[in-house]
This record gives sequence, C-alpha cells and structure tokens, in this order.
Amino acid sequence: MKEKIEHPNPAELEWIEENLRKAEEIIGKEKYEKISLKELDDAFGKWLDTHDPKKEDPNPTINAFGIAFGQHLVNELELKWRVVIDDKGTDIAVHGQPGDVLVFPTNFVAKRYVSRQKNFFCLFYPEMKKDIERLKEYSKQQRNIFDPDYNISDFKNKLISGKCRWLFTIFAIISFILLLLLKFKFTKSETYFPIYIKGHYFWAIIILATILWGVLAFINWRAWIRKQ
Repeated sequence: MKEKIEHPNPAELEWIEENLRKAEEIIGKEKYEKISLKELDDAFGKWLDTHDPKKEDPNPTINAFGIAFGQHLVNELELKWRVVIDDKGTDIAVHGQPGDVLVFPTNFVAKRYVSRQKNFFCLFYPEMKKDIERLKEYSKQQRNIFDPDYNISDFKNKLISGKCRWLFTIFAIISFILLLLLKFKFTKSETYFPIYIKGHYFWAIIILATILWGVLAFINWRAWIRKQ
C-alpha cells in the first residue's frame, strides 16, 4: 500500500488536544501555556525514574510527551499535524513542505522510553531543526518553473542560491568588456538591439547591467562558499 498523508479528522484533532492538555498537566503548566524543551526533558526524566510498567501503562504518557514535542515542531518549524496511512497502519505525524518533511513524535519518544534515555528533547532538537531546514531549502532549489507550487520565493532562491555563480560571472565580464570597448574602441555609443538606444541612455544601461551582474555574481559566490 502506498503511503498516504491526510489531514486529521475531528476525532484525531481532539485526541491531539487531549494529549496536549495531559502534557500540560504532567508538567504543571496552565492550559495553552507554551511548553519548553527543557521542561519536557525534566518532566520526562522524573516520570521515567518513578514509572513502574507493571503498574502503569506507559503509552498514554508517551503519547502526551510525543504530542507536546510535535506541537513544538509545529510552532517553531512551520510543520502541520497530519495522519499517515501505510501498510503498518495509521499514525499521527507532523509534516511540512517543501521537502515532504515527516516526523513521528510519539514514535520518537517511545524509542527513548525503551532505551531509558533522558534529556533527549534538547539534545536532538537542534540537529533535527537543521536537517528539516536543510531539506526544505534543498527541495526549494529543486523545484522548477512548471511545478504548481512554484512561486516568487522559489525564483528568488534560485537566483541567489549559488547555482548561477558562473552564469552571472560571465555576464558581468561580458558587460565590463563591452564598457571598455565603448570607452576606448567604438566612437558611437548606440545599439539597434532589441530597440534603438544611443548616447547617455546606452551608457547608463551598460553600467547598470555590469553592476547588476557583478552583484548577483558576488552574492552567488558567497552563498556557494558558505555551503562548502
């Protein structure tokens, strides 16, 4: 069965809300009060120290911590709650575009419960954030103009991402050479392509073009160097 990503139905949204309220109760927060990763780490560690799996089903508490962490990802990384359906069943996840980012927060917490790991929310979040942002950025750069979701932001990213560094460098060099030829070689400052332009207007266009290509080349080379 092909994996399907759907919007949660009202019952699933209610389940998410119930688990958020449970997490607030465990940590001692007011209703709808923001929960920090440090508070999640501290509360999970305390619960893990006192939890007896023979007396208490761990799953409700794992779900509460997982949903609270998922909500943090939603708030900070512009992800959305979604329901994922595949051969293994149905699960709650947070999802984002571009990049088809998919994180299963309850599974993430369940694995740490099994390994008895503490203080992992603050530990894993920075790297997770970096990976998600990198995946989103990479996906933006891969989208082409025929993509239905292609927008002005995608065009801007392609323009300054570093991929066009050689193209803009060549344009800048050509424009600069043309300036030199106009200054020392040609006696007339005029062109018939694509329209007739002469005199100061022609000089202004060539100078502006040289500056534009030079700036774009510089921005692209800087972006490319920073990625190395």
